[in-house]
Amino acid sequence: MKKILYWAPRALGILFIAFLGLFALDAFSGDSPWYEKIIGFFIHLLPNLVLTFFLVLAWKRYLIGGLFFIFGGFFYIFMAWGESLWAFVFISGPAFLVGTLFILDKYLNKK
Repeated sequence: MKKILYWAPRALGILFIAFLGLFALDAFSGDSPWYEKIIGFFIHLLPNLVLTFFLVLAWKRYLIGGLFFIFGGFFYIFMAWGESLWAFVFISGPAFLVGTLFILDKYLNKK
């Protein structure tokens, strides 16, 4: 059980970051010149950079990283208020889950 609780938030965090990275591919649609599409692609990847930083931090500092993931979920809800409920479920939900699992790993495995 300890190994599952150790690896689950890390694996889910990586999958969540990869899932959000798929949305950056949207920058290549449209009639913009190629250099604007590249710039848009990297701008769309900025949340992934922040979440990657949170994941690296959470890898060793479970509580701080877990709280940052939970904060990121609330930040998305605040920024995207008025969107569909499903947007909150699929973006904030995994962030809350990963953050909660990191915090549970900290307290249940007593590291």
